[in-house]
Amino acid sequence: MTEEIPWVSVESVCHMYGYNFQTAKTKIQNGTFDVPTYKVGRIHVIDKAVHEKFFTLKREAGLSALKSTVC
Repeated sequence: MTEEIPWVSVESVCHMYGYNFQTAKTKIQNGTFDVPTYKVGRIHVIDKAVHEKFFTLKREAGLSALKSTVC
């Protein structure tokens, strides 16, 4: 049985947050990255559920704003 990895690497998704990897690492070190991260070995990662929820909330906020402007 193959277990699904419960995280995504920051390096593979940092572009989705608008950062290159070096900037993402700096923001993580400064505690200002958009979502909580942790390390698995030497890899900075984001829990998949946190990563997905971040963008779900952004989508919902955008849809709500759109609905409020449509008559």
